[in-house]
Amino acid sequence: MNQETLSNLLSEHRLSNSSLDFLETIKFQEFHKDTPERFEIISYVNNSPDMARKIFESYYEVGFCDTYNLKTSDKKTEKQINLEKINEQRQSIRKFSSEPVSQEILGDFFRLFYTITGEEIKSMREQTLVRKKRNIASGGSMYPTEIFMINNKITELPKGAYRYNVFNFQLELIHKIETEEEMHELHKILMKTEGKSTTTDFENASVFLIFTSVLNKHSFKYQDFGLALSLIEIGEFIHAAYLASSALDIACCTYGSMINDKMSAYLDLKNPLHIPLTYMAIGNKVQEVANDISLA
Repeated sequence: MNQETLSNLLSEHRLSNSSLDFLETIKFQEFHKDTPERFEIISYVNNSPDMARKIFESYYEVGFCDTYNLKTSDKKTEKQINLEKINEQRQSIRKFSSEPVSQEILGDFFRLFYTITGEEIKSMREQTLVRKKRNIASGGSMYPTEIFMINNKITELPKGAYRYNVFNFQLELIHKIETEEEMHELHKILMKTEGKSTTTDFENASVFLIFTSVLNKHSFKYQDFGLALSLIEIGEFIHAAYLASSALDIACCTYGSMINDKMSAYLDLKNPLHIPLTYMAIGNKVQEVANDISLA
């Protein structure tokens, strides 16, 4: 491998045409909002008690085989007890209080959600390298996931779109929202449709996290399997966000519907393989709906 090839390696993707076609297929386009076929099954399942019952009662079965009951330790550590409590509270909550979370709670959330936890020294071919350690694992330590945030309600910060800089623990304002009309247009990108939205109290969400992935970061090294690694990593980030929300006793819910290409343009993502994949609404709980169940 020559030097010219090496210098361009990080910008390449090595994804097959079928993988690129798949990425285009899963995107939501603006015309999908007025095309019921794409949402027909989702709407039917969400409004069918019979389907809900089947979902609640279904589980994977392997057939006849030997089984062994799992045992747990008689004594639990404080960390075990705390994690059990957090896991018990983990849920999707669609309703948000009109009182936004504070800037301090937002900072606490990011510190628990995704943060630098230290550094380690690695030796490679007589070279000493310093690697920042994070609380979320990534295949090959590539970290294609980038987190953006839309400030919808927090008064201590300007309304707008931010990139979360995990290394400096900072929010970088990349697009300021000056008017309600601009926010309304952003809600359209998030596919919030008047009178037809499946979200509740959408406007009361304090912030929206946008989970994006620079897909060529994994795929230049692992080819098509890198796409799987990148999508798995997004799941890790979502789970970490749920646990952080549970620990702080605030509400959150992940949504899959956004107009991907418009969000890319809004966030000024230049790389065509830097793709917004999903987003999460976060805010304070409305206490009477703390046990609201999401089927989305």
